[in-house]
Amino acid sequence: MNGPGFYCSDNQADLMYSDTMIHFSDGVVLLATEADQYSYPIRGWSWYQDEIEARAALGLPPLVIPEQELP
Repeated sequence: MNGPGFYCSDNQADLMYSDTMIHFSDGVVLLATEADQYSYPIRGWSWYQDEIEARAALGLPPLVIPEQELP
């Protein structure tokens, strides 16, 4: 699971993530240090506190963590 950062969905249940910055090909840059200053979404990217929050907001299935078997 990922923590605070920029999240974006490709609408196929895949989730993209960056905790520091997003750099678009036209030179636009989103910086984590300025995350609270942006109006989201920006080209599909938004800032969320963790992956659980991002999945819920983006309408993606919840994160499934398989249970570990004890030896």
